[in-house]
Amino acid sequence: METEENIKLVSMNRQIPPGFVNETIGKLLVSANAANNRVFKAFPLDSALYRTDYADILNESLEKFGEIEWKAICMTNEIHGHTGIYSIIGAKMGIRAMEYFNVGVNNLQVLSFAGSNPPLSCFNDGIQISTGATIGQGLITVSDSVSAIPSAIFEFNNIRVKMTVKPEIARQMQDEIGFGVLNYGLLSERYWLYIEELAIKYWAEYDRQAIFVIENINKAEL
Repeated sequence: METEENIKLVSMNRQIPPGFVNETIGKLLVSANAANNRVFKAFPLDSALYRTDYADILNESLEKFGEIEWKAICMTNEIHGHTGIYSIIGAKMGIRAMEYFNVGVNNLQVLSFAGSNPPLSCFNDGIQISTGATIGQGLITVSDSVSAIPSAIFEFNNIRVKMTVKPEIARQMQDEIGFGVLNYGLLSERYWLYIEELAIKYWAEYDRQAIFVIENINKAEL
């Protein structure tokens, strides 16, 4: 490796077999698609194991969005304690961030702008569970600056991107949650049923490839 004008020029050692290099590159490229199971031999995908509302969307969601997103959202809902809109969007963003950097869990540093007050802060749970960037791992920081539109900065190898929910999606989320509060009362049983119905819709219909804005961030902008 040589450096010219702060640019690193790298050449391959001719003693390394080309087949080994190609195999190693291939493993790196598919690493982000690994399920990263720790307890399960395979994550449960039998619809008979799920409640009806979730069994109904299982096969289509797997086909459209893949097993990694399905697992992340299932685990998010279980740990979060209910099926929520912001937490699901957070999980989708986390998976999208790992795809962007082509990494698996526990590799991203995250700065979230969702604050610490529900329901917006529920977004943080989805981010943590999907990426492994948890408080315990020391990989996520919640900024004192709160954005009404869910957003976070993801960093890997000193490269940073900011991901933000598209404004029209954020407005829809806010309007629909506001409708529930107005008509059913915050924290009533009917309110939570309404939120669960909405969350399942967001889970099944919203494509992580289409609902986020991604922009590069320089360190000076932080």
